[in-house]
Amino acid sequence: MIGAALALLLQAAHAEAPVSRWVITVAAHDGGPSRERLRHVEADATAVADALSRFAPTARTHVLSLIDPDPAAILATLDDVRRAIDDEPGVRHEVVFYYSGHADGRGLLPGSTPLPWDTLRRVVGELPADIRVGIVDACASGALARTKGGVHDAPFLVDRRDLVRGEVWLASAAEDEAAQESDRLGGSYFTHHLVHGLLGAADRDDDARVTLSEAYTWAYEQTVRGTETTWTGPQHPTYAFRLVGQGDVVLTDLRDRDGALRLDRRLDGELSVRDADGRLVAELVKENGVPLAWALASGPYTLRLRARDRVYTARINVPEGGEVSLAAADFRQDTALERTRTRGDPTVRGTDPAAFSFAPFLGTTGLRADRAIRGVEVNLFGGASAGLTGLSIGLGHVSRGDVVGAQLAPVFAWAGGDLVGAQLALINRSGREMRGFQGGLLTWSGASARGMQIAGLNWAQGSHTGVQWGVANVVRGRSAQGHVGWQLGAVNVAATGQVGSQWGIANLSERMRGLQLGVFNVAREMNGVQVGLVNVARGGRPVTFGLLNLVDGGYRAIGVTTSDTQLLQVDLKTGGRVVYGVLALGLDPTTRPAAMAWGGGLGVHVERGLFTFDVDFLTMVRERDPADAFGRVPDGVDIQLRPQLGVRAGAVVDLFLGPTLAFGVPVRAAGTGQPPSTFLPVLVEGAGPFGRDAIWVGYTAGARFRF
Repeated sequence: MIGAALALLLQAAHAEAPVSRWVITVAAHDGGPSRERLRHVEADATAVADALSRFAPTARTHVLSLIDPDPAAILATLDDVRRAIDDEPGVRHEVVFYYSGHADGRGLLPGSTPLPWDTLRRVVGELPADIRVGIVDACASGALARTKGGVHDAPFLVDRRDLVRGEVWLASAAEDEAAQESDRLGGSYFTHHLVHGLLGAADRDDDARVTLSEAYTWAYEQTVRGTETTWTGPQHPTYAFRLVGQGDVVLTDLRDRDGALRLDRRLDGELSVRDADGRLVAELVKENGVPLAWALASGPYTLRLRARDRVYTARINVPEGGEVSLAAADFRQDTALERTRTRGDPTVRGTDPAAFSFAPFLGTTGLRADRAIRGVEVNLFGGASAGLTGLSIGLGHVSRGDVVGAQLAPVFAWAGGDLVGAQLALINRSGREMRGFQGGLLTWSGASARGMQIAGLNWAQGSHTGVQWGVANVVRGRSAQGHVGWQLGAVNVAATGQVGSQWGIANLSERMRGLQLGVFNVAREMNGVQVGLVNVARGGRPVTFGLLNLVDGGYRAIGVTTSDTQLLQVDLKTGGRVVYGVLALGLDPTTRPAAMAWGGGLGVHVERGLFTFDVDFLTMVRERDPADAFGRVPDGVDIQLRPQLGVRAGAVVDLFLGPTLAFGVPVRAAGTGQPPSTFLPVLVEGAGPFGRDAIWVGYTAGARFRF
C-alpha cells in the first residue's frame, strides 16, 4: 500500500512538472568532394521541425536549425542546449536531434570532416534531459543501433502513460544500406513517411496522439514498401533504445489540428495526395481495417487510389479548422489510365494504314484507347490519335498515347504521352516523356525529356536529361534535377538543378554541379567550375577562372604594389577560396615619357594561420605614353609569374613580398622585351620578330586589402 501510494505521488508530481521540448535539426548537403550533393535535406529538416514544434504536446518548444554546419558547430549547439537545460531546474526536458545528410561507417559527414558515431551518442547521451531522441536520415546510419540490434519487431513500447526516461535512436537505414531520397517525393523516403506519421498517419489507436513506437513502426513499413522497387533496393530503418519507466513518448498531439483528412477503415491501396498546384503532398499505402487520419493544411486536393489493378480519383477541399472524411463511395474510377504495352495479341486494337481529320478531335481518328495509327496520318488544322507508329504530317497533331515514329507539323505538334522518335515543327510540345529529339524554332517539353532539343528557343518546364542546342535554352520548374547534360546556346538558363554543362554567351543556373563556359556566368549555388570573363556565384564551393569573379565567401582583395617595372600598380583579385582572377593597372611616372602597364590573369591563394601565399600568372601590356595608350600598337607584352608571401597586419590588411619571373616580348618594330624602367639585369635575351625578347627576375611588394 505504501509503495503504491508513493508511486501515485511520484506520478502526480511528474504530471504537474512543466515540460520543455528542444528540437535540433541539421541539414547537410555536402558529404565531401567524392559524394553527390543532396538536394532535399533542408526540406526534410524543415518538415521534421515543423511537425515536432507545431503539434508538440507542450507549449514550450525551442527549435534550433543548422544548415551545412561543421562538426564543431553541431557540438557547440548541443553544448548550448545542455547549458540551457541546466538553467531550468524542475522542468521535464525532451530533446529531439534530427540529422539529414551524408554518413558512413565512421559517423556523420557534414562536409569533409566526419563526426564519429561514438562522439555523437556520447554528447547527446550526456544531455541532462529526461528524454533524448536521435533521428538520423543518412547512409549507414544503422551503425548507431548496432550495439542493441536493429531488427524490426512489434512496437517496442505499448504503455501510454508518461513516466518514462531514457534515450532512443532511430536510423533511416541499416548499417550496410544506403538512405535514399526521391525527386518525386521532394525528400527522403524515411523522412517523408516519418513526417506524415507524425501528422497522424501513424496513429493506429486513433487517439489523436502519435507516440514514438507508432511513428517508428509506420516509418519502417512505409519506407520498406516505398523502396522495394528502386534501383538501390529496399531500405530498412532500425532503432536502438534505452528507456526505463512505464510509458511511451508522445511526439505529436493532434487534437488541436487546424484541418485533417480521414479515410474510412475499409479503404485499401496505394494512395497519393496532390495539392492545387499538382505537387505531391503525400504518398503512402492504406491498409484495410486500419484507421488513417492526418493533418492537412486547408485547400483543395486531388487523391488517387490504386487498388485491385484500377485507379480511382477523389477531389476534396479541406476547410480551415475542419475535417474531411472519405469512403470508398467518394472515389470515382479514373478514365485517364496509364497506357501499357501488352506482351501478346491485344484484345481490341485498330489498325489504320492512313488517317485524315479536318479539325481537332474530329475526323476518322479520335482519342480512343483501342485505336492505333500504324500508317501515315494527315491532319489539317488539327487531329488527335491514341497512338502513332508511322508518320504524321499536317498543321497540328495531338497524340496522348505512344508516338514511335515522327511528327511533322509546320506550326504545332503535341504528344501528351511517350515520344520515342522525333518531332519536327515550328512549335513542339511533348508532355511527360520524350526520348528522341525535338526540332524547330520553339521547343517545349512539359515534363521529362531525355533526348535532344534543337531550336531557336528551348524550354523544358521540369527535368531535361539530354542536350539542348539553340539560341536560348531555358529549364524551369520545381524538378529537383532541372537539367542533366548539356545546354549549348547564346543564353542558357536552368532555374533548378543543373548537373551537366552550360556553353554560351550568358549562362544562368539556380544550382550547378558541372561547368559553365561563357562570357557571363551566374549560379546561385555553384559546386563546379566557371570559366568566363565575369563569374558570379552566390553560394557553394565554386572554382572560377575569369577576370572578374563575384563569389560569396570567396577571395576578394585590392593590392597596392610596387615593383622593378612599375612604381605603382593596383591589383583587383576576385574569385573562389583558392583560384581567383586578377585585373591590374600600373604606372611609373619617373620615366620620360611615363610608362604604363595594364592586363590581367589568374592566381592561386592559400592561407595558413597568419601567413598567406599568392601566386599570380599575369599578362601585362606595356605602353610608353599613357596619353596615347589605347590608340596605337603597344610597346610590348610581359608574361609574369609572381609568387608572394604575405603576413596578416590587421583584420583586412596583408603585407607581402615576392620575386617575379618575367618574359618580355616587344610588339613594336625595333623594340626591346625588357621594360626601360627596370633596373635589374636581363638573364636571357634573344632575337624575336620585332626586336629583342628578354627574360629577367624582378620583385614585387606592397599591401593587400581584403573586402
